[in-house]
Amino acid sequence: MVEPPDLDLLKGAFQMARVGLSLVRDTKDLVSAGPVREKANTKIAEAERTFNLAEVQIARALNYQICQCTFPPQIMLSQGRHHKYNAEVFVCPECQRQEPSQKHFEWLDENERRRPIDGNPGSPAS
Repeated sequence: MVEPPDLDLLKGAFQMARVGLSLVRDTKDLVSAGPVREKANTKIAEAERTFNLAEVQIARALNYQICQCTFPPQIMLSQGRHHKYNAEVFVCPECQRQEPSQKHFEWLDENERRRPIDGNPGSPAS
């Protein structure tokens, strides 16, 4: 049986990789303007894009919700559970899209109001 990944270790690894990218970015600023610096800028941008894609792939593997409002996609963050339906609610940090949406919960409320009291689909709701 495969053990689930230790999320704290994964988080720590990503934080260290982000620090590494930041250090490379800072070091690039020590190079005089010109073709070498431009090439460094290009390579750093490629490294950041690759890092972000890797982060999304790992999030998908861990069953995180993904928002496609940008590329690379955004990892949606849990905002806790809905007070009435106890469903976990996720929000995109970039566009603020919510899953399940507020419309979904309104639809559930509406269906709940329409449901017959005695449970018999043929009886009118009061």
